[in-house]
Amino acid sequence: MSDRYQEKNSFKDIFQNYIFITIGAIIFAYGLETFLVPNQVIDGGVVGISLILDELIAPIPFSIFLVVLNIPFL
Repeated sequence: MSDRYQEKNSFKDIFQNYIFITIGAIIFAYGLETFLVPNQVIDGGVVGISLILDELIAPIPFSIFLVVLNIPFL
């Protein structure tokens, strides 16, 4: 096995990955709240199912559906 697979990530690499994941999540959330939800556009996957359930079951907020449906994937 090569040394490439045995290297441990440095703190800088791990921190950089977390920063990029956070930036990506912020961009996704902005697009979701700015374009999809106000225009009632259905997306695919868990987000789409959450949007559909939000329209069908009014008193429960969209964010609750999104979190509950993502729990099995964690």
